[in-house]
Amino acid sequence: MSTPGKNRTSQSPRRPRTAQKPRKRPHLLPLWLRLSILGIVAAVLMISVAVTLFPMLGLSLELPFTSRTQISESQILLQEVRPLFHLSTVEYTYKSVFPHDFIPEHSDPQRAYSRRQQGQELTSRAKEAADLYSICRTAGINLDSRSTDFVVLTSRVKGGYNLESSPNSSNQSNNQSSKEAASNLQVHLNPSLKTAELKLPQPLITEFVIQDETSEYYQYPDIQVDAAQWKAISGYVEEKIRSQVLEEGILEQTEKNMQNLLVRLLKSAGWEQIVFTTASDSPQ
Repeated sequence: MSTPGKNRTSQSPRRPRTAQKPRKRPHLLPLWLRLSILGIVAAVLMISVAVTLFPMLGLSLELPFTSRTQISESQILLQEVRPLFHLSTVEYTYKSVFPHDFIPEHSDPQRAYSRRQQGQELTSRAKEAADLYSICRTAGINLDSRSTDFVVLTSRVKGGYNLESSPNSSNQSNNQSSKEAASNLQVHLNPSLKTAELKLPQPLITEFVIQDETSEYYQYPDIQVDAAQWKAISGYVEEKIRSQVLEEGILEQTEKNMQNLLVRLLKSAGWEQIVFTTASDSPQ
């Protein structure tokens, strides 16, 4: 029985709602390309970690391209610093009056020479005095308390480095050959740690010049000596001055100056740590 005043329309039964599956977005890169990129990234990370950690752990990482790069940088740096060893020198200058500046204190050269001629035993100081008196006799210089004979000499001594080996080293003694072999300059670089290690050769006296100051510049009495007499005087003076400059540390000063120069050069080039070794250091 229908209710008056209301019109009912027939309605179809509602279907139950079901959850809609999310739509998959299409990938912009294919699967093989994504895997390739992931592999490259992983390889780069592994190489970076190895290159950084291996040197810190003291391990060797032998990669052909890095080895060639480090060798090339070492050779370039070696070529750049090599001329500095020829330019950087230490020079000492001495003015001396021969023979009076070389008479040992509290000694009598004439008496020491006479005692040696008689075969008496001499002290080290007396031997030096006797040697000086003998040189003066050879040079024609009268060495006694009343003598006014003397020669004014200027000695110039340079300390430096000799990076060139002698071509006749095969004919020399083993000791001298070993010194020449140890005179080579070596450079080892570690770019990852920004460390430069340099093996320096031994400094040595590279030049020794003795000049006779003439009376043109100095109003001193001239002593006429021939070539043989001058050779005897200059040889004696050179031996004494050479020993003196070595005691005063000319070689140590040469090495110190060179190290300071190389530190400034290398740090300006970006190397943070500079390590020096010498030819006398034992290999580690």
